[in-house]
Amino acid sequence: MKELKCIQPSYSLIPAAEEEAVFVMMFYRQNRERLHGTLISLEEWKNVLSLDDEDERNFLVCRGCLPVAWLRINGLLNKDMAWISMLVVSDKHQRQGIGSYAIDFSEKFVKEKGFSKIGIHTTDDNIPAQNLYRKCGYTITEYSNTTTGDGIKRMGYTFVKTLKNV
Repeated sequence: MKELKCIQPSYSLIPAAEEEAVFVMMFYRQNRERLHGTLISLEEWKNVLSLDDEDERNFLVCRGCLPVAWLRINGLLNKDMAWISMLVVSDKHQRQGIGSYAIDFSEKFVKEKGFSKIGIHTTDDNIPAQNLYRKCGYTITEYSNTTTGDGIKRMGYTFVKTLKNV
């Protein structure tokens, strides 16, 4: 009997600009409850993505040519540590390695910019995110009260990873 080999999906990242706002809005809305966010209109997303902000970069993770996740990296004007400020995966594409791929990309991206650390925040009720960050080698550096996008105080974690020199 011939052995079947699983083919890993091919992921890539593209910069997310105003033209991709509909995808960012869709991924955010699918995850809004978990993110504790508010509704944001397409026009607001277009405005956010059209800004030329040196401190932040937005990307779409694509599987083939299909966008499946939105990634935002910020703190790029800091000296020591950059941040993954948003990572949302389409609800139909979760648990397929996309989050790990996006985190790996983020680490390489900020390392190329001279950073030695990268961090990310999440709330204590977002267990899938916590599991992903732990799996990717992040450690908890803080557990404290935080105000989420919907204006409610919740307990949250700060995860940090020191990037190794290769």
